[in-house]
Amino acid sequence: MTPRLAWLICAAAIAVLLGHATAATIVVDCGPYPDAATAAQSEQSVGWNDANPADDIACTQCFAALELQHYLRLACKAPDGFPTADDQSAPAGDLILVGGPESNAVSKALWPRIPGLATPPQQDEAYLLRSADVDGRRVLILAGGGRVGTLYAAYDLLHRLGVRWYAPGEVNQEVPALDLRTLPSLDVLEKPAFATRGFHAWENRGDPEFLLWMARNRLNYWCVEQEPKGLLHKLGIQMVGGGHI
Repeated sequence: MTPRLAWLICAAAIAVLLGHATAATIVVDCGPYPDAATAAQSEQSVGWNDANPADDIACTQCFAALELQHYLRLACKAPDGFPTADDQSAPAGDLILVGGPESNAVSKALWPRIPGLATPPQQDEAYLLRSADVDGRRVLILAGGGRVGTLYAAYDLLHRLGVRWYAPGEVNQEVPALDLRTLPSLDVLEKPAFATRGFHAWENRGDPEFLLWMARNRLNYWCVEQEPKGLLHKLGIQMVGGGHI
């Protein structure tokens, strides 16, 4: 099988899932925030270095949910599709669950009912993608070992659908048109082969588009001089110091 054919089969399989789920609800824990949109943009007020991880998790995972929503709407030409909901109740219909049983109450409730579902990954940046039929609905779980792993799970799913970010900026992204009407069987477990993936640099030389491009390609290593710090925390980018010493 050629790599091109394998990619087409994979994309077609995933299209099955989301095709059946064009009205699917993206469920995520909003934590202390009123909705996913507020949580996703809260990075400047999150206590990233305190002992309470609830706002950290909500900020990153809600951002993952909003990234999924944005690109699925573009790909499906469905500007009002894929609504988000808090995890305190399971909406009717098909579900895309952002976060595993440690960070999403609906994932926790459904986890034991999915045969053969692996133990959640333990490494923060590892993740799994798993689809299943539960009570006549389609469910897709994106579960990271930590909040950054869940963000990477969202980007992995989009990448498998054909979304690409070749360079910073919207002009350098590719979003295929998808006619999503079929249902796949998706069972993926990933973990990074390298602990650090990025660039050694200095100075506040990046910008938000560059940092987003890094995260979307699962890069995590950049400079401690970069601002705003909250955005780097949200995206799971390490802030590294050092140089000619």
